[in-house]
Amino acid sequence: MQKSDAAIDMELLKACVRRRRARYVVLGIASLLLSLAGSLCFAPRSVTARMSISVAQPAEGIGMLASMTGMGASPTGKYVGALKSRQFAEAVEARAQIQKLYRIPLRDDAIERVQDGLSVNDSVRDGLIYIDLTLPAPPLLAPGGRAAGERCRQRVALAANTYGELLRDFVTTGDFDRDSLLLRSADDRVKDARAGYDRDVESLASFVVSSRLPGGRKISVEESAGAEAMGKALETLLSTRAVLQGDLQAALAGVATASRLRQAQLANLSHLPGDDPLLPQARAAVAAARGEAAALRLQYGPDHPRVLLAQDRLHVAEAELARQAASVRAGTGSDSLDAQAKIASLQAQFTTLERQIAQVEAGAIVGREFQTEFDRRKNEVMLRLEVLKAAASQAATLSVQLVAGSKRLTVIDRALPPRHATPGGLVFVLFSMLVSTTMLALQALVDYARAARNAAGRDGRESDSGLSEAA
Repeated sequence: MQKSDAAIDMELLKACVRRRRARYVVLGIASLLLSLAGSLCFAPRSVTARMSISVAQPAEGIGMLASMTGMGASPTGKYVGALKSRQFAEAVEARAQIQKLYRIPLRDDAIERVQDGLSVNDSVRDGLIYIDLTLPAPPLLAPGGRAAGERCRQRVALAANTYGELLRDFVTTGDFDRDSLLLRSADDRVKDARAGYDRDVESLASFVVSSRLPGGRKISVEESAGAEAMGKALETLLSTRAVLQGDLQAALAGVATASRLRQAQLANLSHLPGDDPLLPQARAAVAAARGEAAALRLQYGPDHPRVLLAQDRLHVAEAELARQAASVRAGTGSDSLDAQAKIASLQAQFTTLERQIAQVEAGAIVGREFQTEFDRRKNEVMLRLEVLKAAASQAATLSVQLVAGSKRLTVIDRALPPRHATPGGLVFVLFSMLVSTTMLALQALVDYARAARNAAGRDGRESDSGLSEAA
């Protein structure tokens, strides 16, 4: 039965393969070795390092819900954008020396290589940010390839970890959300208060060391014997006055600090937690009225009488909250009155003590200039100490209520130098086998086509000779 020209004569193909078997073996081995050698010596490879970090958010649940429903951006979107920025890429290139490692003529090209190799995956399911950095690696059998490959593995891990460090610095010092600003402001206030306290303590110590005797003169034995009792009494009174003055200054500073913080809370009543002791009933009434009005508006529409009545109740609750806030702001609350009464009591005690000291000093021979300067410096130290305590207490309260920038970012897995570059030797072997198989198949087809043409020529000549004999 005659086959069509498009069909392959398998018997003829097998005969061609059997006839040229030795050549096919040589061709297959040669192509396999050449392809494998070319791949190992010239094929580019790459190394990838990965690190994972966790970034806590002030309103993580809301941000995650918005990102999952497509109604808002991911809460960590700004951090992903910062990681992909050129500023971060420049810092990474300078730290890892990418331009020097790959001998790139222009630094801009090295920075672009870092940016092109960066991949950031903000996984909502895992709650982590994965940072993948891929850099080129030398061929497997290139001259000096082992040492160069080791350098590439170390540098890509260093560059990936540098991205994590830069993001930590950004979250700590460059993040401008409300929590970060409050925490940084509190930290700056503590640093300023501590610096002022240290400065006043050093000033007091220097004054005591530089003054040999009160008043800059020596007291005779007779004067000391006659003034011993009065000196002790004066010393007791002065010590009591210093303590009382410190208490008074501390009370004034506490009232001022409490008033300033209370004003800040009154300016943002909606941001206070539900269990905050500042106007809890009025805030709860406003929240309940607002919720009721919203529910009725959804149920009946905006013009329903029940909705209008609920809105009136909401206005009344808001007016009552504003009235109470104004009262607290004016300082007519119980806490403010108690603090003012305490300050008035301390001032009265201080006035009485000053009068007693004046009576004792009338007959005292101890140098008053020294004692006055010493008291002044000591009171400044005590005042600075109270200011430092108040600032530290406020900073501690904020650090408990809010998430600090330095604690918001946590490195889960640091980037380690990759064990191998990709693609590996097995991939090159498989690729070389594919190339060798393709070469053998093409050569077999060429030989088959040549044999088929020769067979067709012979069949044509035999047909012509048969026809001539028949004629």
